[in-house]
Amino acid sequence: MKKLFTFLAATFVITTLHAKIVYLNNNLESPIISENVFINWSDAYAAVSDGDTIYVTGSNINYGDVTIDKPLTLIGPGYYLDQKMETQINKRPANFGGIILASGSNNSKIVGIVCPSGGSYEGIFLDDGIDNITIESCFIPRIDIEDDDGTVYNNIQIKKCYIWRAGLQSGTGSYDNGICTNLVFSNNLVVGTMRVPGGSDGVIIHNLFMDNNLYFGSDSNLEISNNIYLNEDEDDFTIQPLPDVSVHHNVSLTGAFGNENDNFSAPQSTLFISGSDVPDTDAQYQLSENSPAKGAGTDGTDIGPFGGPDPYRLSGLPNLPNIYELSTGGFVSGDEMSVQIKIKQ
Repeated sequence: MKKLFTFLAATFVITTLHAKIVYLNNNLESPIISENVFINWSDAYAAVSDGDTIYVTGSNINYGDVTIDKPLTLIGPGYYLDQKMETQINKRPANFGGIILASGSNNSKIVGIVCPSGGSYEGIFLDDGIDNITIESCFIPRIDIEDDDGTVYNNIQIKKCYIWRAGLQSGTGSYDNGICTNLVFSNNLVVGTMRVPGGSDGVIIHNLFMDNNLYFGSDSNLEISNNIYLNEDEDDFTIQPLPDVSVHHNVSLTGAFGNENDNFSAPQSTLFISGSDVPDTDAQYQLSENSPAKGAGTDGTDIGPFGGPDPYRLSGLPNLPNIYELSTGGFVSGDEMSVQIKIKQ
């Protein structure tokens, strides 16, 4: 069955002509399919070159702290897989202690990875001045950037993540060291602090900020729109000094964004779905049918992480075919075995 599942998983991967794909699975004692299956990070990482992809199998065993210093794509299965139907056959996440994106990792993409507490880094750390990084559909405590004066990070995209401690911050917690240019921070669920370094530019759109201290930096040029902000302590909200900021179509509980430019306030009880059948996970933050945030965003889109052109995906499922059910007839006739699979994109 393990051989069959690995083969099927490989079958539904869309590859390019030149990029190599390897598989990392620390549940195995030895590779079972090909030379491109590895049981530890060091061997898998040594086998890939610039532009290659590592698919990581969910496991009860943490893959540890890792450092990436070449452009790679790292894809895990997502999170909350045991609390939502039609996710994956394997309900375990791909846990890492922490991930350092070091010098040389420009153009890397991290998708569907989980960093629980206890790692040396506890999250994803962006080293000095790396560019063109995408962090997508990950369940992580925080994203840290190097905070040396004058450090510039260009084209950092953080999308559709569940960030349960700090959305973006410098390594020392400094507000105004380092600069993000063309920052895209969109469709995320953020529990803790969100700090954008001063002088940055980009967009902060379609996010849910829960119990946060928000600081959007001095002398920054950011579009802040279509977000939901749940903290009722107005002292934790710092949007000034931002003379050039464009702030519109945001919802807060206390009017933190003001009441102009289609910003408004609403009680939390009116925003989201409710009921005994709603799991206490990311699913509880979907807008209710009569939510005041529904259709109230830019161009009639929904406000919050489930709105916009690239909405948040429950359980952080990668945008790939996901095999969520596999069954066999239980017998082999000659060289053939009947297999039934169910796939969800």
